[in-house]
Amino acid sequence: MHHCMHCENTPCANNCPANAIERRKGGQVVIHQDLCVGCRTCQEACPFDVPVYDQTTNASYKCIMCYDRVESGLRPACVSSCIGDALISGPRAEVVAEARKRAKRYSEQFGKEYIVYGADKINDYVGRTGWMTIVAAEEMEKYGLPKNPVVSSMALRQTCKTIGVGASAAVALGAGAHFLYWLANRKEVLAAREKEGGHE
Repeated sequence: MHHCMHCENTPCANNCPANAIERRKGGQVVIHQDLCVGCRTCQEACPFDVPVYDQTTNASYKCIMCYDRVESGLRPACVSSCIGDALISGPRAEVVAEARKRAKRYSEQFGKEYIVYGADKINDYVGRTGWMTIVAAEEMEKYGLPKNPVVSSMALRQTCKTIGVGASAAVALGAGAHFLYWLANRKEVLAAREKEGGHE
């Protein structure tokens, strides 16, 4: 099981038919198990293979980045219990700055490029990530951090949904414009008939 990356564009939430997944104000992506219907669409949508299905509860679960603790002014439990200070949390800008500083130090120390995975936009499917990882660029795949994390079928599904909404709006707009055109024409016809002394 991989750690949840808490994606900016939340493919799991975008594809959840039960609306059981939300992205909190702090960026934490949370599955509400009381709303989950156990369809496992979140598993299919996640390019990092994160959500786990529990047969006992018929619901999916994953790390919620301790949003309840964070929103109460505390640090996530994993950060608080890390004795080596390897894990950090806080405002995004501060975390990214510290992570980049560490990545630079590792690059100089080990003679190869280290990056902060998720600090910048990875692609349109996931965006940036709330959980960032310092990793040697050449070893990303070994740690389950793909260069282009995407589930093609779900990305296509999302595109079709977006196009469908746009097409529906275009049809409605077209129908409205046609009605206004017909109404204007009708008024002109009636006005012409009245002028000629005819009747409707």
